[in-house]
Amino acid sequence: MSYEIFLPKAKDQKEEVLVHLINQAKQLRAVKEVEWWFNYYYLQGVRNISNLNYQEGTLDVNYVNEYGLLQFRYEDIVSKFQSQTGRLLRIDLTPKVVRRNVGLEGMRKSAVAQVALDSVMTHSAVEQLKLSAIPMLLNYGIIGTVVWIDGQDMGIEVISPWEILPIPPSPVVSGDVRGLARVRTVPVDWLKKLAITPGEGAQVWTEMDKTSVPRGHIDSQADASDQQQFRTFHQTVGIGSALKQQRKKDKTEAEVAEMQEIWMKDSRGNLKEYILMAGNRHLHTIDYTGYNVPMPIATANDMVTGDFWGRSFVSLQIPLNMELEDSVSQLMQNVKDLDIYGIWAFPSSMGIPNEAARGSDGIRRFQYEPDYSVPEAKPLQMKPINSGTFPVQAIQAATQLNNAIANQPEGLLKGDAPGRVDSSSGLGLLYETSNTPLSPTASSLSQAIIQNYQSMLALMQMRWDDSRIIEISALDDTLAGVVLDPSSGTMSLADNALPMPSEVSITVQSMMPKSTEQEKMELTNALQMQTITLTEYRIMVRKKGLDLPVGNESEWQNYRRAMMENIQLFGDGTQTGQITISDKDLHEVHLEVLQAFMARPEFFLASEEVREAFQQHYEQHIGFLAPIPDQMPYPEDAAEEEAMMMQQQPQQQPQQQPQQQMMT
Repeated sequence: MSYEIFLPKAKDQKEEVLVHLINQAKQLRAVKEVEWWFNYYYLQGVRNISNLNYQEGTLDVNYVNEYGLLQFRYEDIVSKFQSQTGRLLRIDLTPKVVRRNVGLEGMRKSAVAQVALDSVMTHSAVEQLKLSAIPMLLNYGIIGTVVWIDGQDMGIEVISPWEILPIPPSPVVSGDVRGLARVRTVPVDWLKKLAITPGEGAQVWTEMDKTSVPRGHIDSQADASDQQQFRTFHQTVGIGSALKQQRKKDKTEAEVAEMQEIWMKDSRGNLKEYILMAGNRHLHTIDYTGYNVPMPIATANDMVTGDFWGRSFVSLQIPLNMELEDSVSQLMQNVKDLDIYGIWAFPSSMGIPNEAARGSDGIRRFQYEPDYSVPEAKPLQMKPINSGTFPVQAIQAATQLNNAIANQPEGLLKGDAPGRVDSSSGLGLLYETSNTPLSPTASSLSQAIIQNYQSMLALMQMRWDDSRIIEISALDDTLAGVVLDPSSGTMSLADNALPMPSEVSITVQSMMPKSTEQEKMELTNALQMQTITLTEYRIMVRKKGLDLPVGNESEWQNYRRAMMENIQLFGDGTQTGQITISDKDLHEVHLEVLQAFMARPEFFLASEEVREAFQQHYEQHIGFLAPIPDQMPYPEDAAEEEAMMMQQQPQQQPQQQPQQQMMT
């Protein structure tokens, strides 16, 4: 169990403590900021980077050299950056809720939580989250993710590293962090419209530190080289400033302030307190003690080296890429020197007139008087003195080192593989081995998102009331236990209570990149070995979203309807719903889905009414599949009559034996 940091209760003392912690964390972060800005500009093609100030976290950049020309750029680092981004984009961060126990109540809680999280984190929202998080993570080595709330709407936002500050300011490892702060510059007008901030006429708005800037100009701190210029050309507005009166009606400028959000942890790592400050003044505090809400803000690292800030993929690539750039540039210059400064000398004794030797190809030519004591005088090529082709060897060595540091399977990324790969197991082994270096990055990002999902579920339970209607976006057996409205495809919280995060297990669909080709081969092999039927093959292809022409659309739609019927008929496991079947259904598909559902342990925990409804539903499909002729009993009835007759036979035999004895 970790320790807690107890902040003062008095507002002025709390402000003083937090301002001190934030300012000290900014100073210690300056060293990392230089690395971030260097990586940022290097990927943009800037090569003239100078005046690295590790105390202020600033640097100077220039796109051209001292002659006003663009320098030669070798952009292999961009290709590796794109490849690494593409590999990590294959992970599936869609929320996945797993029940903690096999009971009926555990099934209900996991199903309701799954629907609630799916309604907030749609497929497009998850994809946008990955596109925002992964490139930034590879470039800077650390990002933050935080749950945002607007009324009853929620989502996850990616935080830039220059907005993150740890509390205490100098943690050795991530486990030492007892709080996180997000510091950014925002318009004061926007702050005043927040529901948790004081009213328009509150005194705090005049006391806080503000800056007047041209409207629309927000200092995001993404360009550290402009910080001093920004502070110099814009006057800070204080209490009683004369500029405030002069610009009161000037709508071309707006006031901005530094917004400071602080999340403090309790001893168990849950959210203890949320504090909102702006311009070094306290605005609002929310106490979460006793609510067991997971921290809504989390951090993820690219290279997990034990440090809180970590290291980035780009930082490891830049040094060798700079050497490669110099070597390639020198090699290209050597070729130019050979054409520009090379000389072709031919002896005058060859009888070549000057008119014939003169050309327009730029080669310098001159005649020389040969030494007649040396036989076989012939033309000479006088090369310029340079390193020649030696840079090629340096380039090859540096490229191999760069590939080793990148930890990327060059062959697999080009479509090659060592030997023949004609089985799903062989392809899976290669793919899993090649993805091993991605495990720390993918796991760190997944754990941060999982923490956000846990916090979202807890905040949903606190903020969503029974009138909330949630749309259902998926149809499978994991939703069994949800009471839904089949006409609108929605779920009401009045009939489905949201669980706490501690009552379910929340994860993501896949922490590691998935290979669609491997999944195709696995399904095809299973079909060839008759492990699965052709119907199961077609359904699995569609469920996994694999790009295969399987056809038989009616079969897939019947499968979806069968899933919907199971969820609707099962309800919450105590009261059943109403469904309608048709003689046009593919009854084989419905029966297959029904048999799998009725074999689940949770089915036998349901009420007798629910189980009886499923049995009748099953018999109806059996009846449509094979109609029973008139005057012929149903197989179930015949079996029941036969069992009753077998029970009566032992009772009749003892009565017949005494009669036989009397006759003898």
